[in-house]
Order: sequence, then C-alpha cells, then structure tokens
Amino acid sequence: MLHNFSERSVTASVEVPGLRGGRLLTDVFTGDTLKSAAAGLVDVALDLHGYRWLRVNTPLTTRIGRQRCDPTRARCPAARSGPGTSRDGRPAG
Repeated sequence: MLHNFSERSVTASVEVPGLRGGRLLTDVFTGDTLKSAAAGLVDVALDLHGYRWLRVNTPLTTRIGRQRCDPTRARCPAARSGPGTSRDGRPAG
C-alpha cells in the first residue's frame, strides 16, 4: 500500500523485490493495472493525499479476489459446492 501525504500529485518509483519485468500489478480498489519494468521497478502515480493498494497478479488471478481453479482439486471451492453447501463450499446451516 502506498500513501501520498503531500499537497501535490507525485509519481513514485517502487522496487518490488523478486518481481520480474513485465508482470502486472492490480490496484485493489479500482482494478487499474500497472506493468513492472526490468528489475521489478514500478512507477506509481499518486494524487495529492492519494493512496494505492497494489496486488501482484499471479497466473491464477483473473479478477480481484477471484482465482481460476480446477474443480477436481480439493482446494477449489467449486469442488465442494453442491446440495447442502454454501457458495464458499462450507456446509450450509
């Protein structure tokens, strides 16, 4: 999460350790994406008193809070859905 406490808009260059160039980061609140440069550097524009909460996209991430999964695998909520289960796969009731 990045905060801008100044009275003007700024652009911050942030190094994300272990992030390869070309990876996408998603703003958790707006869904906007940023692309990392070589060596994991990301330029992030912040409005005055603004903030950004960024999440590194993984190959499984399709939307914020959503992941593709294989319903044949036990960790996938869709594998546990059916009569008597809630939307997140837990037993209903």
